[in-house]
Amino acid sequence: MIGACFSLGVAAAALAETAERPHAACKADREKFCKDVKPGEGRMRDCIMSHKDELSDGCKAAHKERMEKRMERRKKRRAEKAE
Repeated sequence: MIGACFSLGVAAAALAETAERPHAACKADREKFCKDVKPGEGRMRDCIMSHKDELSDGCKAAHKERMEKRMERRKKRRAEKAE
């Protein structure tokens, strides 16, 4: 039981770190391209994506990593459902 709780905690921490990485990596890009955008309801995401070709390499890499991890989780869920 304790091991399962620990594993869940580690997984949650890793997921939170992944989710935060694009946020931190794109800080300068948000300030440069989206400084007048009010956060919420997807406005910041839409602004950042409207400048996707202009983003810094670090921001692009963080978004790519996040998308790859998201796809891995989707594949895993699909495989589990198929069992």
